[in-house]
Amino acid sequence: MVEAKKKAEKKGDKKAKKEVTKAKKEVKKAKKEVKKAKKEVKKGKEAIVKKAVEKKEIKKVEKEGSKKKAAKVQKAKKEVKKAKKDVKKAKI
Repeated sequence: MVEAKKKAEKKGDKKAKKEVTKAKKEVKKAKKEVKKAKKEVKKGKEAIVKKAVEKKEIKKVEKEGSKKKAAKVQKAKKEVKKAKKDVKKAKI
């Protein structure tokens, strides 16, 4: 009877150890998933920041482009004015 009890306890211990091991594995797996999720979040943040920077760069380039366009327009207007003056002089 005593031996049977000891065997039962050993079996119980083995079962408990297996359950503990299983639980540890699950915890480890969960930690890995958390780590992976954190990496993905970080990547997402980096992508968002990168997009924002690209948008700013595009806007910057557009501004520079519009300044250049404005300068060209001003230059063209001056040339038109000059041409009109030349036409007036020619008429006189």
